[in-house]
Amino acid sequence: MGFFDWINLTDEFAFNGSIEKLNEKIRLKNEKPFRVEWIEYNKFKFLANSSYGIFMNIGGPITEGISGIASIEETDNDKVKVYLKSKVRFELYLVTIILGLILSVGIVKNDNSSPWVLLLLPFIFFWFWFVYRIQEKALFGNLKKILEEK
Repeated sequence: MGFFDWINLTDEFAFNGSIEKLNEKIRLKNEKPFRVEWIEYNKFKFLANSSYGIFMNIGGPITEGISGIASIEETDNDKVKVYLKSKVRFELYLVTIILGLILSVGIVKNDNSSPWVLLLLPFIFFWFWFVYRIQEKALFGNLKKILEEK
């Protein structure tokens, strides 16, 4: 388990049908708020069509935006168990590194602003995490809604 794994969003639900039916249901839904990229037979990445983040708003997308990975496991009785997991956003790593560097320079230079940076570091990190978590939950909810509708 990595340092940032605790901030990943995870979820699971059951889909009534086979992996092929799940794939068909996603493919046939024309107006969905996400796109799907199959990685393996039983794993796909789903990405929000629109997301808000540092690199999504500075001159075009540098990262792929809000996304999740779905792992699928067939069970008996024509059901599929779907496991959803988000990944750690690049921006969280970047904010942590930048603020850590600012804090280190402040300590080395014996700057009086170091306590402020020390207080702001967790706040800024958790602010970005919170904004991404809201978008991730919406994305997960959209996928579940499409797959659970009759």
